Amino acid sequence: MAIRGSLREASLPDVLQLLSMGNKMGLLTIDRGDQVGRIYFDGGRIAHAEIEHRHGTAEEAVYLMFTWDDGAFNFEPSRHPPEGVTVTSIDPQSVLLEGARRVDEWAVVEKKIHSFDLVFALERQELLRTKLELTADQQALLPLIDGHRDVAALIEQSGLGEFVVGKELYGLITAGFVVEVGRSGAAAKPVDGPDLDEHRNLGMAFFRAAMYEEAMAEFTRVLDVKEDDASAAFYVGLISIARRDWATAASAFQRATCYAPEAITPLHNLSYALAKLGQPDKARRVCDEILERTGRREPVVLTWSGALAIKMRDHKLANSELAAARALWDDSRPPAVWYHHSALAAALEGDLERAEKVLSDAIEAHPHGAALHNNLAVVLGRRGRYDEARAAAERGISANASLPQLHANLGDVLLHTGMHAEAQAAYRRGRQSALR
Repeated sequence: MAIRGSLREASLPDVLQLLSMGNKMGLLTIDRGDQVGRIYFDGGRIAHAEIEHRHGTAEEAVYLMFTWDDGAFNFEPSRHPPEGVTVTSIDPQSVLLEGARRVDEWAVVEKKIHSFDLVFALERQELLRTKLELTADQQALLPLIDGHRDVAALIEQSGLGEFVVGKELYGLITAGFVVEVGRSGAAAKPVDGPDLDEHRNLGMAFFRAAMYEEAMAEFTRVLDVKEDDASAAFYVGLISIARRDWATAASAFQRATCYAPEAITPLHNLSYALAKLGQPDKARRVCDEILERTGRREPVVLTWSGALAIKMRDHKLANSELAAARALWDDSRPPAVWYHHSALAAALEGDLERAEKVLSDAIEAHPHGAALHNNLAVVLGRRGRYDEARAAAERGISANASLPQLHANLGDVLLHTGMHAEAQAAYRRGRQSALR
């Protein structure tokens, strides 16, 4: 006799138990419209199971069907597995126990892997530096995770099955070893070259005009049609930086690096966004990747690496990186940012004399750098030379009166010298500058 029903009324485990206890032989079909599964029984045991258009073992097919909570089922007695398929004999009770465990785990996995068309890429520096031991299945997956294969392709090409791939990929994501970079579905969409160029050019024009909403809309249209457009992803990152949306910026630059692996600029920006997200260790590892890819030590990269080392409170490394950057500039004057970080690294090590020397040289090279005058005022104040500190702060204010910190530091100096009314006036100007 035929058994029919809906998975909304009776769960698949209940149906399997019913067929097992009745020692049934035949075919159980589960139809979800877009997915069809078949389980063949012989004497109440599972003889074969499959899902249309999917590869894998009978157990893997049944485990996946356990996650289905909708669809119609129909049991036809006396149906045998088709010729040529692998026939087995599986106790449904063992499948039910393992299936229940997997359903619970899959509910967690689905939070990060909600679709099989998601594409992931490796965080290479994280993997290189980890001391964690990866499972054999994770090691088998790593060579296949390339920023182009989607989850469905990983399942097919690894031969590990959907649950194992999902579980191991979830572990890699959680540990920060892989990152989502897009979806494979967009690759099948028709790409209209002239239209894409028009949207891309409009986006760049809007970006140059600081019309970020309009620019984002144009680049999003490009990515909707051509998901691997590295240029559009790069500009999405730049717009996100302008909006101070660091998480979106980091994701966009990561995506750009996957689709344009030879480009270095997206890596620079990725490092910056990660630092703004409060992840200086990851940002430094991106710097290492830049130096590795270029095969040469760039002073700008070393300066940024030194700045990140300061954020990580590794002052010895910071001084080493900044000294290496200075040597590469030879006789030319470094940019103001190098002086800023070099003085900061020296001050954090307690070497105020060297910090003062660096900042004095900085002001000679960049006389209109208000922030440099501000930092020199702080160092001189800490060395107890308040008159010189006041003069440095006032020179900074002359260069740029809009910096609140300059007024605040001038107020501190005036307070130390007993000029309370003048100090209060300086603090007030600082608060007013901060509100503008």
